[in-house]
Amino acid sequence: MKEAAIILIIFGIAGAWAAFLLPSVFSFRRSSPVDSAREFERLAARLNTVGGGTSIEPMLTRQRVMVRRRRALFALIGLAVVTLVVAIARHSTVLLGVHLAVDAVLAWFVSMLIQLRQRRAAEFVVDVREDEPADPQVRIVASS
Repeated sequence: MKEAAIILIIFGIAGAWAAFLLPSVFSFRRSSPVDSAREFERLAARLNTVGGGTSIEPMLTRQRVMVRRRRALFALIGLAVVTLVVAIARHSTVLLGVHLAVDAVLAWFVSMLIQLRQRRAAEFVVDVREDEPADPQVRIVASS
């Protein structure tokens, strides 16, 4: 039981390191400073034509948040897979319990992401009925 916990901790630490280090290693080769400068200029020009001087910082901040959330999601998925494989290989009910706990955290994280997406979509909904009175008056005109 002690060995299984140590193996689980080692896999968890390795998964966390991999989730944060591997994307930066692979993206380093893809984006050189010249490419990122050109991309920034292109994006800034597009925003200026559309928004009339809109700042690019909120978009970049949102992009960073999305990258962090994606990494966290992949780390949780990897940890869930590793705990399941180790639990099956060791025939350990304790590790199966750990796997179920990781699955619960993963389900919570996915539900939070879904809620955030729904809230963001609701921000862009504009109610066009704001100017209308809540109770329109009806007049009946009778003619003889």
